[in-house]
Amino acid sequence: MKKLIMASAAALLLSTVPSYADTMDDIGDTIGDLTSDLQYGAGIGITNANNLSNSFLFYGIAEKELDIDTGDIASAAQVRIGTGTNADIQGLPAGTTGSGGIDFLISGLYKGSMEVEEFNVYGLAGLTFSSSSASVTSGGITTNTSSTSTDFTWGLGAEYDLDADLKVAAEYQKIDTTSVFGVNAYLEF
Repeated sequence: MKKLIMASAAALLLSTVPSYADTMDDIGDTIGDLTSDLQYGAGIGITNANNLSNSFLFYGIAEKELDIDTGDIASAAQVRIGTGTNADIQGLPAGTTGSGGIDFLISGLYKGSMEVEEFNVYGLAGLTFSSSSASVTSGGITTNTSSTSTDFTWGLGAEYDLDADLKVAAEYQKIDTTSVFGVNAYLEF
């Protein structure tokens, strides 16, 4: 009798626990929902930070439309990952040279956009984590520094649909004290 009760309890317990296959199907469905209708993009920007001459920023973009009812404003989430080139540090004393730039960045941004004529104008807001470095040489001695920061990021831009799957955009973005003027191209999969 004891074995019968234990076997029945085990069967009941196993029937309520999802199978491995069901769990993997659920995970696959969730990943499929997250990655469907993604727009992938690439961008190049010219950065201008405090005392650096212009440098370039290269980044990849993944964008997913959000199902948020905000009237005429379309909502999307963006992730941007990028790197930059070094630029000369301006304003150093005579005989001193230096360069610095963004080594790595990752941004999580909310994008709200609205149709105006044939363009979509948009605003961006979110956070950017960045790692940057600088090197200064004076009197034959070189000092290297690096830093990381997480900063509020905002931006404004306009995009134009070339066709159903391809669009281009021009934007201004502000990451802490760094200004970025960028051009992006998006391809929808």
